[in-house]
Amino acid sequence: MTRLAASLTALALLGLSLGCAAEDPGEASPPEVTGAETPEPAAPDVAAVYATIGDPGPQGDTLVAARTDVAARVELHESVIDDDGSARMVELEDGIEVAAGEGVTLERGGLHVMLMGLETELAEGDTYELTLAFARGGEVTVDVDVVPTVGGHGEHGEHGEHGDHGDHGDHGEHGDHGEGEGRDDDAG
Repeated sequence: MTRLAASLTALALLGLSLGCAAEDPGEASPPEVTGAETPEPAAPDVAAVYATIGDPGPQGDTLVAARTDVAARVELHESVIDDDGSARMVELEDGIEVAAGEGVTLERGGLHVMLMGLETELAEGDTYELTLAFARGGEVTVDVDVVPTVGGHGEHGEHGEHGDHGDHGDHGEHGDHGEGEGRDDDAG
């Protein structure tokens, strides 16, 4: 009887430890990222990245950072429309939430990844790597395709045209021109 009790206790402890390991947030994997693309930039110093981030699982996740060798700085942004109708970019210092059971789309006029201080010229047909860091799921590296610019306007040559960027002083010649003044609204 003692041998049976010891075996049952060992099996119970093993089952508990396996169950805990499966629920450990450090063991979560990053959500699937698909369709990563950068419209060919019109300006040599900035570009946007759009993609679809899949369902991160039952506890959700947050995209907290990104990095790439093609840019000096990478930030998470959202396009917002002010009360006066002008658009501007806002850096999301707390990251981009990816709700449980939903996922999120990074797209023009909404949430996106911003590449600043491009160190490599990006042209249609190029591909580069971008690493996305999630709070729970860790990191995932994706290939980003450089695609034609929609509507003939640079994707984030117009980033500076969106208005105030807070302390993003490195946008150089990009002024505070407001959104949509005499151009198609194809920007992020």
